[in-house]
Amino acid sequence: MLLADGGCNAGASLPLAWPLPGMNGVEWVVNNYVDLDSTAGLRDWMGRVGTAAKTYDGHRGIDIDVPSFRAMDADFPVIAAAPGVVTQVIDGFADRNIACTSQNANLVRIRQDDCSTAIYAHFKRLSIRVAVGQRIAAGQQLGVVGSSGCSTQAHLHYELISAAGVLEEPFAPNRWQSPPPYTTAASVMDVNFRSGSYTDFNELKDPGADPVSVPAGSIGIASNTANGRPGDVISMRLLQPDGGVSATGSQTLSQDFRHSFWWWNRTLPGVPGMWTIEIRANGGAPQVRRFVVP
Repeated sequence: MLLADGGCNAGASLPLAWPLPGMNGVEWVVNNYVDLDSTAGLRDWMGRVGTAAKTYDGHRGIDIDVPSFRAMDADFPVIAAAPGVVTQVIDGFADRNIACTSQNANLVRIRQDDCSTAIYAHFKRLSIRVAVGQRIAAGQQLGVVGSSGCSTQAHLHYELISAAGVLEEPFAPNRWQSPPPYTTAASVMDVNFRSGSYTDFNELKDPGADPVSVPAGSIGIASNTANGRPGDVISMRLLQPDGGVSATGSQTLSQDFRHSFWWWNRTLPGVPGMWTIEIRANGGAPQVRRFVVP
């Protein structure tokens, strides 16, 4: 809560609202957590260490991915997790990075009403809607998810610093109002396809628009997948205009995943009409895309 003089109350620990709208595994997925090991080792908030930990060395926040740059281009919003006052805004840097080649991230820093500090980073260029000194309500839009600075795909980095200036674990007990589960079954966030073949998952981070028409020849079909546990299966079917199955593909996960990309390159016969792509996670309801073979 704010004090009468406009300060903050370090004795009140604010519950945090999730900073992206939508559903886990559909509109977003947690890719990395805070690294709680101060040495060269890894440890996340669930106590997993080494390669089993869902983090990387020295990571100070949580990374929440959106499916691809399509979400950034559609202005996927970042919202304030708690009320407070904006203390820093950086904007104007390039926002479509797929490698950590720059530290110039667009960001918003907020002193929250419990005197903790929240840092929201990697915004889309020129999307930030707030200014230094502005009072912010929980749930207020701050800007749009992007990939500025040291970033490999479109996501929000959320970092929390305590009133004492110490890095805080946002997944500490009772911090989130409704924290997403640590591990869930795989789900399909998006489906991409193209005329020609896929060769690299970076092509799926920034896919072009799905074509309306695809000529006979090769076709690349991809699943943009959230979460996943060993044994989960991502499956694909390519259906002809008469409903017959032209091609299939599947991927059985051998480990826990956070955000993964799977693709199948297939031959597309020259049968004219409306074709259908179906991609499922664990045999559930499919994500469907359609296109025409002229």
